[in-house]
Amino acid sequence: MMAVKLGGTGDITKTHRLWHVEQSPQRIGSGVVYNGHLYVSDAPGIAECIDVATGETVWKERLGGDLWGGVIRAGEHLYIGNKQGEIFVLAATPEYQLIAKNEMGEHMKANVAPTDGQLFVRTYQNLYCIGERK
Repeated sequence: MMAVKLGGTGDITKTHRLWHVEQSPQRIGSGVVYNGHLYVSDAPGIAECIDVATGETVWKERLGGDLWGGVIRAGEHLYIGNKQGEIFVLAATPEYQLIAKNEMGEHMKANVAPTDGQLFVRTYQNLYCIGERK
């Protein structure tokens, strides 16, 4: 895993690489960058907050299950789902805070999808809409 500055031409290894982590756990899906922090999750059930400027881990916590998909941000919250049908809601801050753990009751392999103030959740057999449209 690495962070690079945008721009440049040719070999930018020395001029644009901010940091590099030699070995990184298996990741499923993409992370989210918000307010100078990168939020990522890995398949074995761990979520992590990384300082974008330095590459240093700010916090690393086991959520549980087999995390699947990416980390999604809506407002000040992060949403991470696992294959066991749980959705974890975390504060999008450099201080770890688990706000909620929601049991969907069935297998899941999809990201939560935010739009117009609502969250859409697709499980193995159902599609849920949570919230009121703005």
